[in-house]
Amino acid sequence: MEFGGLGILHLGAFARALRLRWLWLKWNFPDRPWTKFGTPCDTLDHELFATATRVTIGDGRTASFWWSTWLGSSRLRSRFPLLYKHSARKHRSVANALLNNRWVLDLRRAPVQLILDDFILLWRLLHSGEAPLPTN
Repeated sequence: MEFGGLGILHLGAFARALRLRWLWLKWNFPDRPWTKFGTPCDTLDHELFATATRVTIGDGRTASFWWSTWLGSSRLRSRFPLLYKHSARKHRSVANALLNNRWVLDLRRAPVQLILDDFILLWRLLHSGEAPLPTN
């Protein structure tokens, strides 16, 4: 079914494309006033955006430790859901999380026996020498 005579056959796909563009603009222009109001994006929009993008962390102050695709091909939030679930600070930047291993302190209230395997895997990944570290 065509929408409004514009030749747009799938309004849902068009709307999703516009929301993904919103996420891209928010990432590239974080100082714009409208970025403080949130986005109309749903979970699937964020998942698609993360899958379709790769983040170069630079100084690490913009990239999110859990939410950005900065270490490998997927977000740490998706790769380590138990750690994410028990993290007290889910929106730390990469630089902030890695500073004195603050991401570890964020897990201090988590049941150790439940998160230990994932914790060790993430620790090794971050200290393997392959992790892109923030530049100063």
